[in-house]
Amino acid sequence: MKDKELDLDILENADKITIEHLAQKYKAVSDRDKQRILERSEKLYRERSSDDTVSSVVSGVEIYHRPVWRKLVAAASAIVIVAGAAAGGAFMLKKRMTKPADTLTETAEDVTAEEATEVSETTEEVIEETEANEETHQFKELQLHEPAPYVNSLKEAEALIDAHSITMKWDERHDYRVDTAYYTELLQSEGYDLDSLEAKSYIYHMMLNSFMYFDTAKGTMIDLCPDNDSYRTEIEFQDDLPAQESYTKTTMVSGEDRIISEHFVYDNNDIYKYDNEKTYEVYQGGFQSEVKVTEDNYRYVEAPPPDHSLGVYMNNSFMGMEFNELQPDQTAIGWLRKFDNWHINSISELLGRAAAELSGVNDRGNEFTISVDICTGIIMAFTESENGIVRNQTELTALEVDVPIDRIEFDPSGCTEKKLYSDSEIR
Repeated sequence: MKDKELDLDILENADKITIEHLAQKYKAVSDRDKQRILERSEKLYRERSSDDTVSSVVSGVEIYHRPVWRKLVAAASAIVIVAGAAAGGAFMLKKRMTKPADTLTETAEDVTAEEATEVSETTEEVIEETEANEETHQFKELQLHEPAPYVNSLKEAEALIDAHSITMKWDERHDYRVDTAYYTELLQSEGYDLDSLEAKSYIYHMMLNSFMYFDTAKGTMIDLCPDNDSYRTEIEFQDDLPAQESYTKTTMVSGEDRIISEHFVYDNNDIYKYDNEKTYEVYQGGFQSEVKVTEDNYRYVEAPPPDHSLGVYMNNSFMGMEFNELQPDQTAIGWLRKFDNWHINSISELLGRAAAELSGVNDRGNEFTISVDICTGIIMAFTESENGIVRNQTELTALEVDVPIDRIEFDPSGCTEKKLYSDSEIR
């Protein structure tokens, strides 16, 4: 699609779209890149893998409305528009191809019958292992970034997004990943252009889709208030994505005062405990068995006023305060969708993990820096500065990924339940 031009063919024929059609019309990578991926796969086998007003389409089948978290949540509010079912499967999978052992160079006269049998059996084993490898290792093509598409109305934006979305099962999200082993090696290789379209597209993709790239995460983080050294927020978290369970402990520090709250999510319950006042609230949650996922280049579609531009955000409602770091798609769409406004400066090491160091200017004109784990897309640290003065600063102080997690359950002993509505209001 050309910038600022509506792809009418896609909109008018959304119900006829096939993966092959999209693969031809929106080719993800160049032949050179495909060849490079193929060559690397063979090597691995031989060795043994805005000023605009923004509306949001909340991804997921079951839309779960959770309470506003009284100033404990730093995310900006957004108008929620529930889009219809996905019109076509626009995620293209590739198989990392392999080949049998090298061609034999011996002549027929030099090979005995016993040797020929051994060669035949070995070749069959290699072919079987190759076929098994092809079945197990599937990766989605990395979609190289393009400017946000432009349409004439919100209705057209919704149709375009639907045409480039799929609904996938939550427990199959790993099937839609790109080859992180290849790209993390590439980003750390000598002489590679970190500011290339490919490198930036990879980091953007990882931040949009981090939930595909890890199963559990636990750690600590700190949210600082640069204007007031005596004020900060300390957060302990653990998240189990397959089970959609989490625990978050938030401590708001102001001088000698500490306000502590805990957030528990398990067994379809969403529980907030306010330790200082010994009260708690219980909300009905729900397991999200399916999730709607949109192609990277269609997570944001521009439209003129009075309609709104449309952003597509994940709805991992089981996470707590750590949500913006572990699933940073809102940061990616809001701050990184305009590739000319930011750069990848280097690859560093934070908390024992390789991180891409980004810097740029957001839509408000404020400078920012972001450290992104290149294996998961998790934000390790970020700062936002206005006129050279740091206004926001958050960093992870500990992080473990894909480690066993024991559920932390809520104990109501000594606490009083706070109800959202009184009995008279319910009646």
